[in-house]
Amino acid sequence: QLVLYPIINLKARGGELRRYLHELEEVALCTLKEYGINATRWSEHPGIWVDGKQIGAIGLRISRSISMHGLSLNVNPDLSSFDVINLCGLPEKKATSMLQELGKNVDFNDVSSRLKQCFAAIFKVELESISPEQVIGDSFA
Repeated sequence: QLVLYPIINLKARGGELRRYLHELEEVALCTLKEYGINATRWSEHPGIWVDGKQIGAIGLRISRSISMHGLSLNVNPDLSSFDVINLCGLPEKKATSMLQELGKNVDFNDVSSRLKQCFAAIFKVELESISPEQVIGDSFA
């Protein structure tokens, strides 16, 4: 499962939570479209759906206008683990994955790269790569 947890100051972006949610969904839709997967939104439940099955989930936490958590996309997971999960509080809903929809394993690094490209385009940002050492160093400097 590919997880994207952007940390964004929503106030600096106009503070519109619905817009932020829509843009996160758009990142997943853009990524899936790159693989020919026709996914959609479901207006009653945030997330990304393919033929009534959830392929991507949105989970948000906002504190002082700063976003935490974000989006997950099922790439090549063992879907049997989802049998014990009540997706979006809807017991009749099932999960799907890119693997299941395409009938073949998908290169995780390629999906990650495409998701980053979609994120940068939709959020109109330039992403930088940093090493774990830089994160740790910056955190304690």
